[in-house]
Amino acid sequence: MSTPVPPTPTPSSTPAPSPSNPSPSEPPPPRPAPPFPASGASPAAPRGPGLPTTEVYGSTFTKAAGALLAERTELATDIRRILDAIAALGDFAGTDGTANTFRKSYSTALNKAETYVEALRDVYPAVADRLDDMKTSFDVANWATIESLPEVSDPPKLSPKDGKLT
Repeated sequence: MSTPVPPTPTPSSTPAPSPSNPSPSEPPPPRPAPPFPASGASPAAPRGPGLPTTEVYGSTFTKAAGALLAERTELATDIRRILDAIAALGDFAGTDGTANTFRKSYSTALNKAETYVEALRDVYPAVADRLDDMKTSFDVANWATIESLPEVSDPPKLSPKDGKLT
């Protein structure tokens, strides 16, 4: 019985080497290094093909929640300062019909803007609470993983009848 010989490719059946289709005898071109996150994750331990490791700790969520609450306070302070500056301009529109139309439209828009900013500001604590919940869930998941690991001192269990691993 003879060993079959694979057919030799003809020039028309072999694609020409190109940057997207290198010759089989040439190594593939190097991939560009992926950008690493600003979190300081180590580029030495990539996860998956070319992906950086992202390290997340419970404190990540706590810091984000604190930053949101601080931003809420800053937003309220900044908006109050802007609205007070606008109010300090006084009655700048005038007294004719066009001025009255402007004043009504301006007043309506200003009230809506104030309402929207207050609604936005009121969302910040809810998001911070959910970030705290994420931290709790993260910690619980970590402990559940640790608790599920076998103890090193546990020997394998053998069947008393035949001595095989059970």
